[in-house]
This record gives sequence, C-alpha cells and structure tokens, in this order.
Amino acid sequence: MTFKNITIAWMGLSTIALSFLLYRNLSERKTGYVEINKLFTGFDMTKEVNKQLEAKYTGQQVTMDSLYYEINAQSQETDGAGLQAKKNRYNEIRHEFESNKEAEYEKQRTQVLDRLNEYVKLFGEENGYAVILGANGSGSLMYSEKNCDVTDEALEFINAKYKGK
Repeated sequence: MTFKNITIAWMGLSTIALSFLLYRNLSERKTGYVEINKLFTGFDMTKEVNKQLEAKYTGQQVTMDSLYYEINAQSQETDGAGLQAKKNRYNEIRHEFESNKEAEYEKQRTQVLDRLNEYVKLFGEENGYAVILGANGSGSLMYSEKNCDVTDEALEFINAKYKGK
C-alpha cells in the first residue's frame, strides 16, 4: 500500500467514525416543548413579583378611591370652579398612577421573562435537549405528542433554581 492509499483509507475511516459519533450524539438529543403561559404563571418569581406589586398598588388604589368618593360627595353639595379643579387634578393623578403602574408591571414582567429564559436554557443543557419549543396557543406549535411536553419538568427545575437549589 502506498502512502496515498493509506491516507485515503485513513480519511475514509475518520469520516465514517465522525459520522457515527455525530449521528449517535444527535440521536440521543431530545426535543421538547413548554406551555409558556403555564410556565410563566407557575414560576415562583412571577408569583412573588405579582404579590409585591399588588400590595404596592392596592394601597395607592385605596387612596385614589377615597379621593374619588370625596370629590363626588362635594359635587352633590356644590358645583363650581374649585370642584372642577379638584376633578381635573384627580384625573391627572389617576392617569399618572395608571401609567406608573403599567410601566412597573411591564418592567417586572421583562425581568421575570429574562430569568425564565435563562432557567429554561439551563434546563435544556442539563437535561440533554437540543431544542425546547414554546407553545403559546397561537399556532407556533401546532402538534406534538404529549411525551414531548416538558412543562412540568421545566417548571420544577426553574423554581428549584430560583430558590437556589
């Protein structure tokens, strides 16, 4: 055998071995999906953030409601420029309150989603998933066998990671 024939044989064997290893590695990788809404609402961080924001804005909402009833009570007694100024000021405060509330909820939602994505990635890496799809009911995942649904496993994993386990 010549050096050229040995090189060709070696390259052929290397290609076959590499192909076998790649096939074996890829065939062992899993594909799954998670139900995004279930994952988001079941995530402990989501629950904690919602509870904090609810507590924060419930007190402010009570104050807004009290002011509203006070203005309505005054409107039955008197009607004038002073009352209209109070109504206008109330509407400004209410609008600012709603805007701040929406901005805070969106900011917190983004932080939760960032953490959730980080944990799903870790879940996939640690559990041998090549792909984890997100099913949200809008047609992004039209069909999958139920055994591909890893939502509960992922939820358990991300909540454990969030708690530092």
